[in-house]
Amino acid sequence: MTTAAAVVVLALSGCGVFERPLDEPLRSQVRSLLLPSAEIEAAMEKEISICARKFGWTKRVPYSIGGLQTLAGVSGVFSSVASAERIGYAATLRETEDSGAEMTAEQVDGIIGSFEPENLFRYTSPKTGAGTAVPKTGCVSDARIKVYGSLEASIKVSGFANELRGAPLGYQSRIRDLMSSMGASYRSCLQEHGRDFTIGEASEMAGRTWGQYRAHGSPPHAEELELLRIDAGCQEKIGLAAKLDDAVLEGASSWAKRHQNEIAALAVLNEEAQKRAERILAE
Repeated sequence: MTTAAAVVVLALSGCGVFERPLDEPLRSQVRSLLLPSAEIEAAMEKEISICARKFGWTKRVPYSIGGLQTLAGVSGVFSSVASAERIGYAATLRETEDSGAEMTAEQVDGIIGSFEPENLFRYTSPKTGAGTAVPKTGCVSDARIKVYGSLEASIKVSGFANELRGAPLGYQSRIRDLMSSMGASYRSCLQEHGRDFTIGEASEMAGRTWGQYRAHGSPPHAEELELLRIDAGCQEKIGLAAKLDDAVLEGASSWAKRHQNEIAALAVLNEEAQKRAERILAE
C-alpha cells in the first residue's frame, strides 16, 4: 500500500441545488455506512492475523474497509483530535510492499483465498447490476463472516460507499467555499499555538520534517502527536469536519431519501457487525 493510497478522496461529480439536511435517523445511518469503523477494521485484522498463523505467516496482514475520516474526504481533515492521534499523518507512513507478494502459493490460498472460479462467492446488486466476487474460503473471508455474519452482508455494506460515489450530488463548490471561508479562523487558532499554515498543509510539513518513519498501524511519535493535537484541535474548534460533513449530507439528501429503506437495512447489518467486532476485540 502506498502513502497516496491511504488518502481516499470522495470525488463525486455533478451540480444541482443545495438541499435540506438529512433528518435523523437517516443522517446517522448514512454517516455510519460511509465513515470507517476503527473497531471493525481492528477486529478484521485480529481475526485474519490469528488465522494466518495456522499457515505459518507471522507478519501483519493489514486490512482496511477503505472508508473516510470525513464524508467530504478532504485530505488532512480529521474527524476528531482522538482520531488524529490514532491515525497520524499519511506523509509519515512508510510505503510497504503488498504482503501477499512474500507469501507462498499455499499461504496466499489459505490466507487471501483462491480466486479459482469454483471457489468464488458471487453477488450481483439487484439495483445497479454490478457484480462482485470474493473467495469463499481463506482467512479474509472467514474474518468477514465472523464480523459481518455472511459474505453477502460484508459486500452489501462495503459496496454502499462505491454506489454513493456514482451519485451526482453536486456539493463540491460548497466544499470549496467552506474551506476558503474557514481558513482565516483556522490560521488564527494556529497562531495562538505559534504555528501558521493552511488547512491540509500539516501532513506535508510532517513528511518533510520527520520523513516516512512509521509502519502502517504504528502510532505517531511525540513530536508528530504535538503537531496533530494543535492541527486537529484547531479544526475541531472551528467545527471544520462537521461543517464539511453537513455539506455532503445536504448534497446527498434527495439520493438518500430515495434509497432510505435500503440504507436503513444496510445500517442494521453494519450495526450488527460493529457489535460483533467489539466482542472480538474484547476476547
